Amino acid sequence: MLEEARNHFKCNELQGIELIDSHFSHRIMGNELMTPWKSAIQHVSRITLAYFKDTGMYDVNYSMANRFTYG
Repeated sequence: MLEEARNHFKCNELQGIELIDSHFSHRIMGNELMTPWKSAIQHVSRITLAYFKDTGMYDVNYSMANRFTYG
């Protein structure tokens, strides 16, 4: 997940994604699925897919990620 976040934010020094409890911070990730905010349109980004993969419980298809431009 960290590699995907670094690629998205174009920051090789990024240490992680800010969390609110167990969710990505809305301030950082906007209307992404893993934020605690609900909106009419929620994106599943490569960052979320990488998070799911990193849990070891999911195999993901990165080509199914939504285009995510926030941040």
